[in-house]
This record gives sequence, structure tokens and C-alpha cells, in this order.
Amino acid sequence: LQETASSLKRSEDKVNYALLRLQIAGKEIENADSDDNRVEAIHDFNRLRKEAEAARRDLTIHREAAGMRIKSWDRTERLYPIPPKCSLDATRAPEALQPKRPTLKDALQQYIRDSKLAK
Repeated sequence: LQETASSLKRSEDKVNYALLRLQIAGKEIENADSDDNRVEAIHDFNRLRKEAEAARRDLTIHREAAGMRIKSWDRTERLYPIPPKCSLDATRAPEALQPKRPTLKDALQQYIRDSKLAK
């Protein structure tokens, strides 16, 4: 069990590291001093975005393999949001959309539905 937890933590660290690199790449787009540098920064941003998506996908698969199957994809997308692809004419990187937090009532109803599905 401890080995599984450590392994999941390493997968989560990979996602967090990829998201940090993506955030830094977004700042480089804003700070670019020429169009050529900005376009290069945008290409880097979009490449790092794909890496972040892959790391998040791997974490989701890892969570499912560890037995966390209920809404695993939804949870990882909510916990680790990734911004959309940056267009080549952008002057700043797009931001990840934060999903609406459910109310306590909505969360309890979802928990009850998930519990019934697991049975």
C-alpha cells in the first residue's frame, strides 16, 4: 500500500512539474521582446501543454489502476486544469478555466449517486 501511495505521489509530482513549466512558458510569451521570440515561446508553450496533458492522463490511468475508478477522469481534470492551446497571434498565454465548485448539496447528491454505481 505504501509503495502504491509513493508511486501515485511521483505521478502527481510529474503533473505538477509539467504545469509549473507550462506556467513559466506562459510568462515567457508575455515577456517576449520580439515577434520571433514570442512565436518561439508560443511553440514551447503548446509543446509543454501536450506534455502536461500526457502527464495528467498517465496520473489518471495510474489512479484507476490503483482502484480509484469513480469519476477519476473528471477529478484529475478538475484538480489539474490545463489551459487551451495558444494561438500564434496571442500576446499572452490562455489561462486554464477553473470549473465551478459544486455546492455541498450537489456534492452530497453526487456522492450518493457514485456510491450506488460502485455497488
